[in-house]
Amino acid sequence: MRNTSSLKQNIISRIADLAKKDDVSAGHIKSALVLSSDYDPQFHDRSTAMERTSLWLASNPGPYDILILPGVSCPEEIDALINLTPDETKILLLERNLSRAVHLFMKLPLEEYVNSSRLVLALGECEDWTDHQLISNMYLPDSPNIGICEFSDPGKADIEFYTDLLMKIRERIRLKVFHLSTLVHLGPTWQFNALKNLPLIISNPGIKDLENLFNERPALVVAAGPSLNDAIKHISEIRNNFVIIAVGTALKPLRNAGIRPDIVVSADASRKTGPQFNTHCDDAFLACSSFAFPDILPLFRGIFSGYASTDPVGAWISSLGKEKGMIMSGGTVTATALELAVSMGCSPVISVGLDLCMSDDGSTHASNSMYHGLKVPKVHLVPVPGNYTENVFTTVQFMTYIESISDYVTNIRRGKYFINANTSGAKIDGMELIHPEEIKRYANGIFDAYGEIAQKYAESKPEKNENYVMAIEKVLADLEEIATDSMSAGMTCNRLIMMLRSPVRGDYEEAEKLLSVLNEIDEKTMSKKEASALLNMSLRPAFFAMGDFSTDSARRKMDGLSSIQNSKTIYEQTAGAAKWTRQLLDNSLKEIKSRYLRQEQEETIDKLHVAV
Repeated sequence: MRNTSSLKQNIISRIADLAKKDDVSAGHIKSALVLSSDYDPQFHDRSTAMERTSLWLASNPGPYDILILPGVSCPEEIDALINLTPDETKILLLERNLSRAVHLFMKLPLEEYVNSSRLVLALGECEDWTDHQLISNMYLPDSPNIGICEFSDPGKADIEFYTDLLMKIRERIRLKVFHLSTLVHLGPTWQFNALKNLPLIISNPGIKDLENLFNERPALVVAAGPSLNDAIKHISEIRNNFVIIAVGTALKPLRNAGIRPDIVVSADASRKTGPQFNTHCDDAFLACSSFAFPDILPLFRGIFSGYASTDPVGAWISSLGKEKGMIMSGGTVTATALELAVSMGCSPVISVGLDLCMSDDGSTHASNSMYHGLKVPKVHLVPVPGNYTENVFTTVQFMTYIESISDYVTNIRRGKYFINANTSGAKIDGMELIHPEEIKRYANGIFDAYGEIAQKYAESKPEKNENYVMAIEKVLADLEEIATDSMSAGMTCNRLIMMLRSPVRGDYEEAEKLLSVLNEIDEKTMSKKEASALLNMSLRPAFFAMGDFSTDSARRKMDGLSSIQNSKTIYEQTAGAAKWTRQLLDNSLKEIKSRYLRQEQEETIDKLHVAV
């Protein structure tokens, strides 16, 4: 009895140790302990584990940041990998069978491996958790080297499961890298555009005001793929039976056909989007991101703006007054338009012109769009599954959009009703396929969607808000202080660099004082949360170029001199960013005050007219 009690206490203690670093895996093992008592996992012969592992590593030397072990033939494979790989390599163990996981726990000190950061556990069959365990243990800007151990043989059924799982996760990583790259490269542009758009954003409603406006009424999301040429006559016939939402590239083809969309969507910051709107816009409404290209916003009758989840500038603007709402920015503006339709309560949501591939003659877009006549030679294209043919040809960029929209439809908005009305196009998982002439089957009576949006715009247009002016003036003062402090910090770094290059007695004490000064400046800057958020976007390229200083120094492999030199560069970048951000924000504030003044004058005139 004493031995049994002691063993039980030991297991409880070990599970508690595992929970310190990984409470999810600890919970799985604890819940599966009873089920596993009489289970024989049928592990393979352990004697060859070291040999198999050694041979594989010799043929695949790495070095690896993460090695994925998709199930194990025997517990000794984990021991072999831990012992034969460098301490910097993490082992990610996938084990779908919790009873097998318990037996591994009983035979190996898994909690010690996990707590030492050598082993990462992804137990069970939850795809999202496995994805989380992999992503949270890698640093994407470092381009981590990931290997999959192919020597283990947990069984055919398990191998098929792990292969399918890893293929899905691979696609998710590709999308994460795509979004990260966009964020790093476009961050400064997003910041500039959002601050430039500030006067119009605060004087117009947000997309949150459109929520549930069209509950259970159907929507057409019009993109500008080549098949739009076939579909546009059908759109004209049923235009009053649907909410018509157009992406920017589809606006000109629709206008050329005499169709005014109920609302247009733009989420792109690039000035290259400008030509999309070289048409009649002053009677149309625009749903846009806070960082949309500034020249297009004044062209429209009114705008409904929103901020992306990765846009701290837009989030700050929204926090100053009535909540604007979040807008999905997922690689392609069509995904943004689909999400707008869902948020407005529309059902079904029918896409038109969503080809994401070239036509037979290589055309990329519909006639009369800004890409009219543009063709891509087939030699530059890649095949993907088609709607009506085995394969269609597309670009690598469009492949990413196909994956992004498929993920949106099947995962993010699972359960919503999406239809793809198309005569060709790439296959998009999760969307029912119909021909454009079938759209009318989903008509739900005649209604004035444009009129309802216009009424909502008039009702939701923000009133004058002095909080905007006060908040902006505070941030302007904080930015000026950050610029001054950062310049001072840069000079302090210069003094430290000189000391490190030519050290003399007594420098240590002086260096400690200078480092303390830098810490105070850092804390002071970070305490100015709104100003720091505004600077964040423009500084991201510099941070990623230098490396993330919050990561452990051993990982960065950086000596003291290099660290101070990089810090000096960051402080100089911060000072410059604070100066030009302040100037841009000050210009926007002047325009806001001018608008308020005109508004007051108009109100005074109206009162005089009433009095007369």
